[in-house]
Amino acid sequence: MAMPALAMYPLAPLIAAYRARYPAVRLRILDPERITDPAVRVHDGTCDLGIMEEPPEVRGLAHHGLAPQSIVLVLPPGSPGHGRPVTWVELSAYEFVTAGVGRSLSRFHLDRIFRETGAELRICVETDHRAAVADLVVAGVGAALLRAPIADALRLRGVVVRPLSPAVVQPITVIYREGKVSQAVTAFLDLASRYTPPHMEKESHDEA
Repeated sequence: MAMPALAMYPLAPLIAAYRARYPAVRLRILDPERITDPAVRVHDGTCDLGIMEEPPEVRGLAHHGLAPQSIVLVLPPGSPGHGRPVTWVELSAYEFVTAGVGRSLSRFHLDRIFRETGAELRICVETDHRAAVADLVVAGVGAALLRAPIADALRLRGVVVRPLSPAVVQPITVIYREGKVSQAVTAFLDLASRYTPPHMEKESHDEA
């Protein structure tokens, strides 16, 4: 189970790598209603694994860290400032497209930033269709906070991406039940522990 943003990345490439090694294994990905659902569903046995940000403080759950992800500002095509950092205070100049409270990780960060700055959060569209947020930004409706891997993919559609200052970098974890786990889960955790995201491989080659 993973929120849509984490199901796109890192879960999708992880599953591709997993399926390449274990093509006979059938997988099912569940879409949680709220950001806390993965911990609940893994804990009660509904799901074997969950992808979350910081690991929950729930007895009986273990976790393994994955590569962290940055949160960035994504603006409609043609907006000024591409690549230039934007401060938390400067975010008050924008109207935002976002999911409802508790319905997305990006909304969590948006609320936290505006709570800390004390500025007014102006929302132009609040939607239950979390996957539509990116399309609404591309269409010119408003701004959004999105994860860097998703924002990078949207560059091909003309969006303007600006890093936050100070940066918001979130750890990503795989959670699972403590104790004996299935061979399929063990294999996935082993792969996840050795998986290097493509963009990190590129950065490593560039530095070399």
